[in-house]
Amino acid sequence: MLNDVGNVSPERTAIAAKAVAVGHEYEGFVSSAKLFKQRGLAYFGTIKSRISWGPLAGDEAVIRDCMDQTKFGTYEVATKNAVTIGSSHENLNATFKRVAGVWRVQGIFNNKDESCR
Repeated sequence: MLNDVGNVSPERTAIAAKAVAVGHEYEGFVSSAKLFKQRGLAYFGTIKSRISWGPLAGDEAVIRDCMDQTKFGTYEVATKNAVTIGSSHENLNATFKRVAGVWRVQGIFNNKDESCR
């Protein structure tokens, strides 16, 4: 879904985001898609995830991901020129909330102060 941002309509992105995100994360994803489209940007490449998690706490959970984004970034759609390329150890936590039996992203936090492996 992330690679579609900038390549499909913001309306299609909003429909896809609703299936996986709630609240602030949903709104942020939709507004980012609109901004990408306005600026003529899109994502390219792949992300290698190294996922771990702790115990569930009722209807909430936290997943940690030490991502290798060295083959992922943004590019200008018109020129195909790369604008950004990711790092090898992007340390993120994602909080999930179970809504009507379905787990959806509630928040994503970058842990720049913690090393990841």
